[in-house]
Amino acid sequence: MQGSARLTHRAIRVATGVLIALLAFPVSTPAFFEKGGVTGVGARSLGMGGAFVAVGDDTSAVWWNPAGLGQLTRAELSGMYAAVFNGEIFYLFTSAAFPVFQEGIMAVSWERKDFTKSDSKLNEDVYYATFASSLTEDRTFFAGVNVKFFNASTTYSQVGGNGLGLDWGVLYRLPLPKYGKEVRFGASAQDLSTEIHEKNGVLQTIPSALRFGAAYQFERWITLALDGENFKDPSVASSGSSRLRAGVEGWFFEGALGVRLGFVGFATVPGRYSAGVSYRATDWEVDYAYLGHAGNLGDSHRASFALRFGRVLAGGTRPSSPLGLKVTPKDGEVELVWTPNPEPNVGAYNIYISTAPGGEYRKINTVGMSSARVIGLENGRTYYFVISAISNTQPPLESERSAENPATPIAPQIGAPEMMQQAQEGEITVSWRASQGEIAGYNLYLSTMSGAGHVRYNAQPLSSTTVRIVQMQGQAVVAGERYYIYVRSVSRSVPPVEGPPSPEMTFIAVPRQ
Repeated sequence: MQGSARLTHRAIRVATGVLIALLAFPVSTPAFFEKGGVTGVGARSLGMGGAFVAVGDDTSAVWWNPAGLGQLTRAELSGMYAAVFNGEIFYLFTSAAFPVFQEGIMAVSWERKDFTKSDSKLNEDVYYATFASSLTEDRTFFAGVNVKFFNASTTYSQVGGNGLGLDWGVLYRLPLPKYGKEVRFGASAQDLSTEIHEKNGVLQTIPSALRFGAAYQFERWITLALDGENFKDPSVASSGSSRLRAGVEGWFFEGALGVRLGFVGFATVPGRYSAGVSYRATDWEVDYAYLGHAGNLGDSHRASFALRFGRVLAGGTRPSSPLGLKVTPKDGEVELVWTPNPEPNVGAYNIYISTAPGGEYRKINTVGMSSARVIGLENGRTYYFVISAISNTQPPLESERSAENPATPIAPQIGAPEMMQQAQEGEITVSWRASQGEIAGYNLYLSTMSGAGHVRYNAQPLSSTTVRIVQMQGQAVVAGERYYIYVRSVSRSVPPVEGPPSPEMTFIAVPRQ
């Protein structure tokens, strides 16, 4: 078994060496910087199968869609390490991004593919200078461009070359703050009309790639993405020049733990699934991604990190604090109404509640209109409310909170029933006039003593205002016995509330004739 394993490993080494030799010498196919195989930077993006064109909001966006770099809200330093094809190739990436001008982000990056286990010890280096910016005041439309320098070097003095390249990209974000969701669309073009001037005088064209992507953010922490990619690489059959990428990303524990799954349809082998995990703190993040391959190609592992520092950039203008908040108490709930904000970019409002004046507020809802109901409150307890306005910019900006406004939910105001004298002989007959208000029914109470010992006659609220009583607690009423009775109204609220009792009245059970 050990000999077989060594033979398999040797075969992989030989096959890889042949591949590198073919890449290293000028033939009819491109020698350097191919688009097939395991390409792409960033463990987070590869965990999603590379479906990152409409998502890219970290420094790895310089590879997928440079426009995404404009979404950064802080300066960022990142790096990635990957081992692919059974460790025969090492993949490195590092980037530093920082704000420039008013809305712009600048980044300098370095990408390397290291084939040093091959006889030629080929290294492919790409150096990036990236600029991206929002083109709209509400930070919903972004554009970005890469200027790149390519350099390929080997141990052979006459094999290698360098050249310049250009990428561009756009990204549009459609926020839906009323629903807490967002739709994104992105497109990028990579290496259009890019050429490598090889040392032996051959002029090589770098394969170009066009990417289109869409993403849907179900809520703040869950995103689904889908990308389509088309690239022109003569080393790959034309039937395999398109790739589909799909991925889903979810963040849990208030954005600290990230989990993702993805799918990528390779150009030369069947599609494969990927997975990834992240841990994110306020100022740093670590990511890992796994991608399996067919046959003896081995698995791909990527690990990356990011450090974020400096002040948080806020695009646009923060909305003004909402005015005119009015809170009306009701049964187990309150109704809030306020004046809509005058700013056209306000898309929603946050509602906060506290049980103490000036206390610790917690957000209970986000609404897209200037009114709301807060239900499930305790009657008789005072609550304090404030609201804030949210812009539809990216990132969203929240206003200062409104003035505090208290309210105490109250039980329904229902009157006491007015009982009437016995109308006929026989069993006890009790009648009363209907009460005003939201009434679900009535509860009737009996006792053989005045002012004490009353028990409820009915299990469920009575809908009628006349009741004939033939027994009390399972025992038949006694002819000639004096009974003391009163009635309470019952509200429709949940839980139901009883109103005040009617005046107690005396009834004598009269035997039937």
